[in-house]
Amino acid sequence: MTEIQQTLGNANPKSRRMRLRLVLWLLLSVLHYLWTINLVVACPFCPALQPTLAQLRDGATVAVLATAGKPAEQSAAPSQPFQVFRALKFPLSGDTIQHFTRTMSPALPPGTLVFAWTEDADPASALWRTRPLSELAAAYAASVPDLRQDAAQRLRWFIPYLEHADPEIALDAQQEFAHADFATVREVVPNFDQARLRDWLTDPQVPPEHRGFYGMLAGLACATQSATQPVDSATPQISSGDAALHREALTRLVWQKRDDFRAGYDGLLAGYLLAEGEAGLAAIWERILRQTDAPSGDLRHAASALRFYHEFGPTRQQARVETAVALLLNHPETAAAAITDLGRWKYDAALPRVVAWYRDDRADTPIRRSVVGYLRSLGSVAARQELDLLRAQDPAGVAQLEAFFELKPAGPAK
Repeated sequence: MTEIQQTLGNANPKSRRMRLRLVLWLLLSVLHYLWTINLVVACPFCPALQPTLAQLRDGATVAVLATAGKPAEQSAAPSQPFQVFRALKFPLSGDTIQHFTRTMSPALPPGTLVFAWTEDADPASALWRTRPLSELAAAYAASVPDLRQDAAQRLRWFIPYLEHADPEIALDAQQEFAHADFATVREVVPNFDQARLRDWLTDPQVPPEHRGFYGMLAGLACATQSATQPVDSATPQISSGDAALHREALTRLVWQKRDDFRAGYDGLLAGYLLAEGEAGLAAIWERILRQTDAPSGDLRHAASALRFYHEFGPTRQQARVETAVALLLNHPETAAAAITDLGRWKYDAALPRVVAWYRDDRADTPIRRSVVGYLRSLGSVAARQELDLLRAQDPAGVAQLEAFFELKPAGPAK
């Protein structure tokens, strides 16, 4: 692929305060729950989500590339004109717009290239939003495939732009992978230049959080290479040599000495699990999970990687993963997440240890909430008996925690 495809052209105050506190409590509870279970909706271990240029363009009524003009001389919020030089989307074929004006502060330097879009029906009176771009990024924005194309085909287009020298291009390509579902990401792994993928994985100049993503990709490449592939498959084949080099790099990165906080370490561990399978799980078990003095950061990263591996690794390994996650009950910082995972997996072998956490002096609200959720998820006779006992011992506390799990949308008015 050439560079950018050859660079294409009524309550009282006290009542209100009480309601506000309730809303904030519920919101924080929901955020904690979503963080704890870490549901895999988009690509795991990708950078934090933000809209891509394709999403902004395809979700807008009008999208254009424009150049900033000289702003009108006003003090607070100057009105700045923009000259359109490329239309990316209009509601009707043949429609066009030559310029628009936007009130903004601070104003952009004249000549700045921008990607501009609006959801308003009338571009002439629209409320425009802009994002400054370099010349290369503007050409890239003009060429990105639309969202109606096949998901895997679209994602392959973005592979060469990962870690691009232009930060706007590199960021957008990363975000395309972040928004993609895991099955699509897995499908396109053979289309990567495996040597380049390994370079990104090991290059200290690559942001650590990106290396976590590349670690997962390298592990997927190893798993794909180990799987049986049709000889006549049109999909590129991953060589055993590349897989061996991936495994070597992942092992070195996972076990090298670093600080407790390691951005992207969960992705490296996930890739290591995919690459090494049972042996990798055994190593994490011995070198992290069973260590009484394991760094808190490593434990949290391991919890995330194990959750991923339970979801996307071999089914035959799931029971072993569940037993490994139960080891995280030994640490207060990972207990809530482990209890929630074990409840979702219906892992009843940890029932006595989970219930013990409710009465533990180190338990905070998230841990106790997870215990109640675990017992409700299990649904066994033993779990129901334990929950009834907790209700009898701490009726107000358990009732408040159970209210979190019983939140339901209001039904239609009768």
